[in-house]
Amino acid sequence: MKKVPAHLQPALWSQILIYGLVPGIILGLMFKTVEFYQFTRVYTLLLNVDFIPGFQKDLPEWFEFSLHLAVSLGLGAAFAVLLRRYSRPWLPGLLLGLVPVPLFVPLTLLSARTPELSDGAALVWWVAGHLIYGLLLGLLGRIMSGPRK
Repeated sequence: MKKVPAHLQPALWSQILIYGLVPGIILGLMFKTVEFYQFTRVYTLLLNVDFIPGFQKDLPEWFEFSLHLAVSLGLGAAFAVLLRRYSRPWLPGLLLGLVPVPLFVPLTLLSARTPELSDGAALVWWVAGHLIYGLLLGLLGRIMSGPRK
């Protein structure tokens, strides 16, 4: 892959914003749509923080979504750092996208608002959504790293 000259590369902070916000917003919208049409609570699972001490139950959706985006920004930062070491964005993107998949089990067990552990549809959507998240990271990394040789 041909290196983009340093003066043409976006600053690290702008990369983190793009890598964190774009896939995070798309994942949230996808899960909100799935929850609306499929009646499985993956969006609720994504945003739920009522098991964390110090947080009240019934937080506003915008606040819970902001917390989701903060986590996504952390993953975006990790992705931006990994891209400075590895020139191929697909593998780190997929790996970071799939990191939250195992959280399905504890997150479903910690709250009555989330899907049941036995909800196979919720698990499939959870995995698919995070796979798409990882693919979006890889795609953004590919686009932002410039043209190939």
